[in-house]
Amino acid sequence: MEKEKVFGYIKEHKEAFTVSGLLILCFLLYFFAIGNYPLIDPYETKFVSIARSMYKTGELFVLNLNGNFFFEAPPLYFWIESLAFSIFGKVSETIARIPVAFCATIGVFLVYIFCRKIISRKYAVVASLILATSLMYTILAKIAVTDMLFSVCTGVAVYSGIYTLLCSEAHKKYFWWLFYIFAGFCLMIKGFTGILVPFAVIFLCSCFSRKFKEIFRPVFLIPGLLFFFLIVFPWHWIMFSNFNPMFFNEYILKQHVDKYWYLFANGNPAPWYIILLAFLSAFLPWIFSFVAQIIVFFKDKWKEFPKYFTDFNSLNFPQKFIFYNVVYFLAIIIIFSFLATKHPVYVLPALIPASVILPKFWIDYFEEEKHHIAINITMGVWTLIIAACIAGIFFVPNYFEGQQKQELIHIQPEMLLLLLVVFTMQIFAYLRKAKKVLFSSLIVLMTGLSMIVSTGIFNFICSMEQYDVVLYSMIAKQEGAPIVTYNTPNTYSVLYYYDKEISTFAKKQIEAVLSLSKTYPETRILITNSELNELNKKYTFKIIGKGLKYSLIQNIKPKED
Repeated sequence: MEKEKVFGYIKEHKEAFTVSGLLILCFLLYFFAIGNYPLIDPYETKFVSIARSMYKTGELFVLNLNGNFFFEAPPLYFWIESLAFSIFGKVSETIARIPVAFCATIGVFLVYIFCRKIISRKYAVVASLILATSLMYTILAKIAVTDMLFSVCTGVAVYSGIYTLLCSEAHKKYFWWLFYIFAGFCLMIKGFTGILVPFAVIFLCSCFSRKFKEIFRPVFLIPGLLFFFLIVFPWHWIMFSNFNPMFFNEYILKQHVDKYWYLFANGNPAPWYIILLAFLSAFLPWIFSFVAQIIVFFKDKWKEFPKYFTDFNSLNFPQKFIFYNVVYFLAIIIIFSFLATKHPVYVLPALIPASVILPKFWIDYFEEEKHHIAINITMGVWTLIIAACIAGIFFVPNYFEGQQKQELIHIQPEMLLLLLVVFTMQIFAYLRKAKKVLFSSLIVLMTGLSMIVSTGIFNFICSMEQYDVVLYSMIAKQEGAPIVTYNTPNTYSVLYYYDKEISTFAKKQIEAVLSLSKTYPETRILITNSELNELNKKYTFKIIGKGLKYSLIQNIKPKED
């Protein structure tokens, strides 16, 4: 009887329990122990150093990196970071990552809310769980860089625009305005490249829906553009007014025009499929069932595919919404595949529509006895991978030494326990045909893995080379000794952990380094070990510390003949 009351209470308040469960999951995935590892070079240390400078100086418009103007990006991300520092009253790794983890949580609920509204609560739960536990999504939710904020703002803009094609006439204008507002935010995060995806997706979806003319209705367009320009115009005007021609040359020409002109004139320097390959790993552990879904669709329903083009308006709202997400997904892959610069994290925005496309495949498996062979094959692959990882845990630490080996040994028990739990869940699911347990095993795997990433794996990555830089910088700070870098690009850890502006010298500036060391003998010089061996041929110096990749020296002077 008591059991029935409990289940009855949960059923009566299922929305509250669903939301609470997602919040708890997001905490474990994104917030747990996010201050347990140092800022990661080069982007996290770089971006947080800029935000810290903004927080300390109160200069909100001009971005500053190590005493120099930084014109590579607009300021919205740095405003949010600076606001977080102001709220907590200090700068730390944890506080720098809280806004990003919060954005990731918003992204999960963005998917839940729109799928709940347009399709069903069950579909929304599955979609939000898939997004929440996707590999790249969980990783970038723990790193203080711009990509998560951009992805979520893109998601809000696109889904707001898509909803104008599905909602009642009375609500259209509000979602159109929301689209323009968040498109403006996208531009203020990534520059003009940031608005390519929102506008491209809404243009294509409007064409498919035969509602292209709605875009130009004054009640939608005029207020929308007003909101858009109110967001993007003030900062750009201030920068043009006060820092031209430097701002124009660096921000407009170098960061925007030159990239696209280079692509037009010389062709793409990297293969177009780099972004697609990045997606294959970014969408783990769901990528196998995602690929299986595509194969099954074209095998069983390819004859129905033309109606998405010829008779689109006969589709119901859930079918249309899923199709719009296919357009959304493909737009991201295509646009970023043909940009001049390619980075694996550019695929992050594609995880949002991918997580909305996939749930039907799993729900059909749960409820309609479909896709057994496809699901069993994909989960069989995962079972073999997990079994191999269990065996590998005992051997991998033997290939490392020192700090790296200790970090691996530290996480060994947690990894072993997690993999054994997941392996047991999968075997139980196969034997008892417990379909939801099979799905849940991947949620448990990624949740546990995400927590271990925070408590150990990121520290292992940093121990490969970055720990030395962090240690040298903090010691120099404590001792009040000057520190400079010589021929060591992208070591922004020195800037962040030394907490002062530093001098950086290129290899051709060796004479300046010699002069500085002669004038200020206490100056510490950070160099790579390979560079240390080169210097040893012509110069004498005192070695203060020698790590895996970097060394710290002082009192450098030419050898006497």
